[in-house]
Amino acid sequence: MNNSLYSIVVLVLFSLALPSWAFNTKLFVHANTLNVRSSPDIQANIIGQLFIGSQVIVKKEDNTQRWAFINSEGINGWVDRSYIKNTPISPESHKKIKNKLILHIIKNSDDYQHFKHIFRRVSLKLIHSQTCTFSDIQKMSGWWKDVKNPNNYYLYCTINGKKTKITLNTEQENLTFED
Repeated sequence: MNNSLYSIVVLVLFSLALPSWAFNTKLFVHANTLNVRSSPDIQANIIGQLFIGSQVIVKKEDNTQRWAFINSEGINGWVDRSYIKNTPISPESHKKIKNKLILHIIKNSDDYQHFKHIFRRVSLKLIHSQTCTFSDIQKMSGWWKDVKNPNNYYLYCTINGKKTKITLNTEQENLTFED
C-alpha cells in the first residue's frame, strides 16, 4: 500500500474513534450540579461548579476520553464527559429544575423564610438576564442583609470581569449595582 493511501486509511479510522461532536462546540450540562476540577481526576481539587443546562465549550479530552477540558461561565477546567451532552435540557424541565436549584442555593440567605419568594424571583431574573450565574449566587450563599439599611439585601456577581455588588430593596423590589 502506498504512503498516501495508508495515510487516508489511518485518518478515516482515527476519525471513527472521535466523539460524535467536535471540539469548540457547545454542549450542555445534564447533571443538577457538575464539579469542574483542576485535573482529570475524581480526587482533583474542585475549582468551580456548573448547573444543569449550562452551556460548555469542550477544548480537549484526556487520553481516556472520560474527561473533557471545558470553558463555561468564565471557568476553565476538567469535567466528567458523561454529564455533558449535545442536546439541551427541555425548557419545561429546565424551568422546574432551576426553581428547585435556586431555592437550595439561597436557603442560607438572611431572613430567608420572610423573603424567600422575593429572593427566588429576583435571583432567577438575574440569572435569566445573564447578569449573574448560579455559581455567583452560590459563592455568596444567597442574599446578605445590609446592616446600614434593614430593607436592603446584597450579593456579588461578576459582570464583565468585575465583581459587582447588587443590592435588593425588598420593599420596592428594585436593584442597584455598584462596582
